[in-house]
Amino acid sequence: MKKLSEAGNLTEAEIEGILGEVKQKETDRVIFKNEQLYCFFPSTYTSEQMRREILETLKSWRNSNWYGDVITEKK
Repeated sequence: MKKLSEAGNLTEAEIEGILGEVKQKETDRVIFKNEQLYCFFPSTYTSEQMRREILETLKSWRNSNWYGDVITEKK
């Protein structure tokens, strides 16, 4: 918006279009605060260790309990 404004091309329609955009990253993320997860892990675990453990647990659960279509992992 700043660049459009500086160039004199920022219109009300442009502003509405920009503000109405759905960002891909916003729709693809699930966020937990560390405080929400601490009670499930040893106090020595780092955030990265918790993340890995959660993913491994979910994979294990999916393999033993999921009967529907499975979306493959993105890397």
